[in-house]
Amino acid sequence: MKMKKIKKIQVALWKIYGGIKNILSAFVGRLWSVLPLYTQSYITTHTPPIGNLHYKNRVIKMNVSSTIAYKYLRAYKKEPATIRWLEKNISANSVFYDIGANIGAYSFIALMLSEIAIPIYSFEPGQCTFAVLCENIFLNKMKTIFPIPFPLSDATRLTYFSYGTLRAGSAVHPGVNMNPTLNCCFSHLVQAYSLDDLVRLANLPYPTIMKIDVDGHELQVIRGAHDVIKSPYLKTIQVEIDEKDEGCIQIVDLIENAGLKMIEKSQKGTSRTYDYRFVRV
Repeated sequence: MKMKKIKKIQVALWKIYGGIKNILSAFVGRLWSVLPLYTQSYITTHTPPIGNLHYKNRVIKMNVSSTIAYKYLRAYKKEPATIRWLEKNISANSVFYDIGANIGAYSFIALMLSEIAIPIYSFEPGQCTFAVLCENIFLNKMKTIFPIPFPLSDATRLTYFSYGTLRAGSAVHPGVNMNPTLNCCFSHLVQAYSLDDLVRLANLPYPTIMKIDVDGHELQVIRGAHDVIKSPYLKTIQVEIDEKDEGCIQIVDLIENAGLKMIEKSQKGTSRTYDYRFVRV
């Protein structure tokens, strides 16, 4: 009974805090709108919103120019199971592929977990998000994180990449498709690669640990990564899988047929989307 009262008080306080935050945001927004355009441009250029992602005793600077990007400051709470997986598997000999890196939170945490500066390849095809990823790498002077802007798919080809929104940090885009008139806010022509082709053409080292989180396009990425996933260098892989998706079973089969075994999964939120984790057997 006492716990229920405490919970109600916490909920009430949180609502009050949310109301105050909304009022302040509206007031600052109104004030901002009356500033001269040059002043707005000057402030945006010289004082970008930089937040701190705290991980253990380290601090990572991150551009939070959108409310979506702001949420990544709490990456360790957003996906605690992903953090535990990284903590268990990152070592001084690791090569990490972060496919669907967004603004880079998990790439940065992976780098901090290693005794030395390991190579990390951060794949992010969303151009607005990619720009912030590059800025975050620069802010933190992380010279062994290599951002890659090409979308990954099941084959190498010119195609279109479509967006649900252009805000930095956003995800759940329609992504790679051959229909530029698809119901989306924006599309542009891109060079998509299969991961196998990109590794071969760019002479990239094979990953030892790989995370794939591309919001519904995981099956296409995995179909184009047959050699990479089959490589004995790859020890573990985490893949986001929507169990409502028809391709769910195919994803698991393709990975397990390459010599890895699914050892656990963790739910993301309240949906039927899970992070599946595989290890080489």
